[in-house]
Amino acid sequence: MQRLILCFVLFAFAAANCAYAQTVAFSGLSVLPNSASSNTPLQARSMFQFCRFLEAVGDSSLVRSGNVLRLNITMLPQPGILCFATPPPPEPVLFELGNLEPGQYTLLQQPQSSNPQNIYPALATQVSVSGAPSFTGLNVQPNPGFAGQTLQARSV
Repeated sequence: MQRLILCFVLFAFAAANCAYAQTVAFSGLSVLPNSASSNTPLQARSMFQFCRFLEAVGDSSLVRSGNVLRLNITMLPQPGILCFATPPPPEPVLFELGNLEPGQYTLLQQPQSSNPQNIYPALATQVSVSGAPSFTGLNVQPNPGFAGQTLQARSV
């Protein structure tokens, strides 16, 4: 009976570890806000599984080469974290990207671990930034106008 229980526990542990090994640390890379303009500061958002490699998100830096943005993330070891076979749900993490000129961009997210056994795959997404409007608050003075009266358009 004890052998049967031991075999069941070992099988359950192996199955849980196989399922856990298939989870990725980072997923779902996106840029906020969805409709960006050149005067809007942007943020990269991705979901992070904290128990995947027992590391935490450290400092990040943004390197721009033309229309390619590379978000480098330093991963930090977190000794003493207890993670069980069923990992907790991933949590969103945000990274500041700042303002960009109008255009199409490719954002690459690349986490770097100090442990050579921890390999984080790069994530990529496309970012479209529109130009800021030159004029806002358009109105006509006087409003309502009369036939034959001179009107003025005003804007900021």
